[in-house]
Amino acid sequence: MSGAFTAVTPPPARDIGDTQSFSRPVDLATTNGPVSAVNPAANTATAATAGAMSTGTITAAPATLVTSVPAAAPATGTVMAADLHQTDAKQIADLSRAVNLDRVQAAQQAATQAAEAVQSSLINKVTSLTGGVKPLFDATNQVSSKALTTAITKMGVPYVWGAVGPNAFDCSGLVMWSYRKQGINLPRTAAQQSKVGTPVSRDQLRAGDLVFFYSPVSHVGIYLGNNKILNASESGQPVKVSSMANMPFHNARRIA
Repeated sequence: MSGAFTAVTPPPARDIGDTQSFSRPVDLATTNGPVSAVNPAANTATAATAGAMSTGTITAAPATLVTSVPAAAPATGTVMAADLHQTDAKQIADLSRAVNLDRVQAAQQAATQAAEAVQSSLINKVTSLTGGVKPLFDATNQVSSKALTTAITKMGVPYVWGAVGPNAFDCSGLVMWSYRKQGINLPRTAAQQSKVGTPVSRDQLRAGDLVFFYSPVSHVGIYLGNNKILNASESGQPVKVSSMANMPFHNARRIA
């Protein structure tokens, strides 16, 4: 081919060091490999490599991946409500225990006062039966004093041989019935009763002890004090107070 051609002046090439750089978006997913979600520094290296392969300066922000979420602030309101609920529950429980304790103490005090009233009444009654001598009770033995109290309520009831109450008694029947009311089961006859419980000497007798007479044993009474007993003595005589001086003493027993 011949002829003359007009020369075309090419545009000046931009110096790679020019301060007037140009920018274009770069698809980091396709430019030089995938974006690293684990190592952001690798993303920057990938962008730098893409820039080296271009005719201009590539400005691309490295991809940032949020890998953690800040912990939520504690639910202060919920915790406070739970604490208040626990405090209220404890106060209610403490109050309930206090009320129950007061009731128990009041019941115990009432029971003690009632027992003292019965004992006082019994002492007064026995004192009158023994000619004004105050009886001596075993402070540790409530069974015998209660049995004596029960027996006293049957004063005036007739004697019937073999009767065990509540409308007639013989001597051992009165004793057996009075102690049975306290939850104590004694043998049926005076001879059998003379072998139960704890032996007591005549000079150590206390109100409520059982006293046996004759040999072999054929009669029993409940000691009152001042050498006197409460007993169902014989036919034609009601339950009454008798003097021990009128019968030969055999032995005495204390029933706990």
